[in-house]
Amino acid sequence: MSKKYSLQQIREVWINAYLNGEVDWLSYLEAPSFFVKKNAELISKADQIAYVERSRTKFPNKRARDVEFRETVKEMQEHKNWATVSGSASFRRNGEIVSQCEFFELWLIVEDRWQIASLCIEDTDRAGER
Repeated sequence: MSKKYSLQQIREVWINAYLNGEVDWLSYLEAPSFFVKKNAELISKADQIAYVERSRTKFPNKRARDVEFRETVKEMQEHKNWATVSGSASFRRNGEIVSQCEFFELWLIVEDRWQIASLCIEDTDRAGER
């Protein structure tokens, strides 16, 4: 199988799609069974995309440029048909951290291309609540 785009390139497009509310790209880049596990909450692909659409409609002038996203990838392991990515991320508005978390992603080769299968997020300010 030849992968036209690297995992890093696809991740960048996926992150930008989320930050900019581009639900068509999210639908394309997320596997059919995609889910988000955010702390104790389990969010389906359909629910995540609906949330992004509602946010985009409710706040049409809010864009990624309003929020600074920073991430540190601690580990990326790529295998023949799957890959994992883990690290930490933060969102800042006006220089102030408004959210920070640790994350773990599972990526799969689906339909001859990289698609994200799951995203697990744990807010770092909740780490002591385990």
